[in-house]
Amino acid sequence: MGRENAPRFSTRDERLLDDTTKLAAPDLCAYMVLKCEALAGLARQIGRDDEAAALDDEADAIRAKVNNELWDAEEGLYFDRHVESRTLVRSRTIASLLPLWAGIPDRTQAERLVGHIMDPTGFNTVIPLPSVSIGDPAFEKDMWRGPVWLNTAFAVIEGLKRYGFHDVAADFAYRLCEGVYRTFEHTGHFHEFYDPERYDTVELHRKRGNRWKQLTLGSKPVTGFVGWSGLVNTLVIEVLFGLERKAEGLVMAPRFPPAANGLDWTLLLPQFDLNIRLSVELGGGVRGVWSREGERHSFVAASGERLLIGSGRSQ
Repeated sequence: MGRENAPRFSTRDERLLDDTTKLAAPDLCAYMVLKCEALAGLARQIGRDDEAAALDDEADAIRAKVNNELWDAEEGLYFDRHVESRTLVRSRTIASLLPLWAGIPDRTQAERLVGHIMDPTGFNTVIPLPSVSIGDPAFEKDMWRGPVWLNTAFAVIEGLKRYGFHDVAADFAYRLCEGVYRTFEHTGHFHEFYDPERYDTVELHRKRGNRWKQLTLGSKPVTGFVGWSGLVNTLVIEVLFGLERKAEGLVMAPRFPPAANGLDWTLLLPQFDLNIRLSVELGGGVRGVWSREGERHSFVAASGERLLIGSGRSQ
């Protein structure tokens, strides 16, 4: 996921670069745990239970090592550690939160991470989840030194869901989507990364500290960029509408934040021949109609209530 000019790795002009081969990194460890989980799931699907169990053990071993080596109890965050000097790199970046995605922290640690996520001087910005905490001295609006990247923001929201912080996940998903689409209204483009404080790209920079790279790569985020910015659609489908494919069929568990009260939404998914129209009511409940494969049903649901699409039954 890039992050090559992040303050945890380099000076602003990138003249001084850390040797990342000698860093134990919380984000890389999170990816390794997620890899083990995915492979274990596949192994079980094809009856290779011994391999699945070994992968589960590997994931647990990495989790334990991360908590032992990379957790800073004073800050309540995960940080890189130099494997030779044994010192922590106390740079408050989005990487400090990604262990949440992989189920690494215990409940108390997760709650401390969520405290940073919800802190307006931390990661709770207008467009939330900047790549560097807005209160960190190294924060600036240059690529991985502060702007919002949808790929890592999405990963944090997945972590919030994993630990049951569904209301926080819905709020942040909504504001991320709002940020991307409001920026589109102002600029006419989707972008590679976004300003955590504004709905435009006026103050954003790309490699400002490295004149050669700025000259060759451009001075602003790439425009016309869907890539991971397209994850806003996934956030709408999976977090706000709460759609999932289960063994029994499509399940919807809509969850909208207070900011969405009174708004009407339409979701069209041609691959499922599915059309959902709903209105968000005070308190987060929804009412609406879904149609699929010739069926049409009205529904009323409380926030987070599960509905089986196909029968209209709540569960």
